Amino acid sequence: MDGVSWRVLLEDLQQAYIALAAGQPALLPAKTSSLKSWAEHLQAYAQSPALEQELGYWQA
Repeated sequence: MDGVSWRVLLEDLQQAYIALAAGQPALLPAKTSSLKSWAEHLQAYAQSPALEQELGYWQA
């Protein structure tokens, strides 16, 4: 797990702990995009005509 992920996880755990310590329910933020979803979108973009049009620029 990278440093950014640790920071996000620890912030969520801290919020949950504070809420539970105050007798409140632990309300966590909604789930964000998964790595799998991001990778699927990246793969689709890699095969897109828009990216193919840039190929000449990057190979020059």
